[in-house]
Amino acid sequence: MSLLFAGIAYWLVGLSLSYVLGLKTGLGAVGIWIGLSIGKGVHAALLVLRLQLLADRPPVASTSDASA
Repeated sequence: MSLLFAGIAYWLVGLSLSYVLGLKTGLGAVGIWIGLSIGKGVHAALLVLRLQLLADRPPVASTSDASA
């Protein structure tokens, strides 16, 4: 799941924004860094969301016999 989040954040969001901000708007290297930074923020937000969803799940019941 983390690899999927990284692919979405870095390749789809970060790279696309870097291209648009760096080359199309004329910001140059600053625009590329802004795009990559936004991609990093999206990745962090997705990981935090996943952590919150996993923390809200009920614990898994143990199937091992404790007396054995």
